[in-house]
Amino acid sequence: MKQTSFGRMRQRIAQFLKEVWAEVNPKDGKVIWPTQEQIINSTLVVLGLLAILTLFVAGIDVVAKFLFHDLLGLYPQTPTGGF
Repeated sequence: MKQTSFGRMRQRIAQFLKEVWAEVNPKDGKVIWPTQEQIINSTLVVLGLLAILTLFVAGIDVVAKFLFHDLLGLYPQTPTGGF
C-alpha cells in the first residue's frame, strides 16, 4: 500500500526526534551538559552584567533629565502623579 505524504512526514519527524534524543541523551550522547557550578557561575555573571547595564541606563536617564529639564529648560516636568 502506498504511503501518504502525511505518513512520510510523520516518519521523518519521528526519525528526527530519535536522532535528537541520541545526541542529547545524558548517558551516551554527544552533548556535554554544564555542571551545576558552571550554571551558577554563568547566572551570576549575567545578573552582574544586568545590574551594571541597569545602572548605566539609569545614569544616562539622569544626565538627560538634567540636560533637557534643568539646564536647557526644555520639556517641562510633568505634574506629580503624571507620566
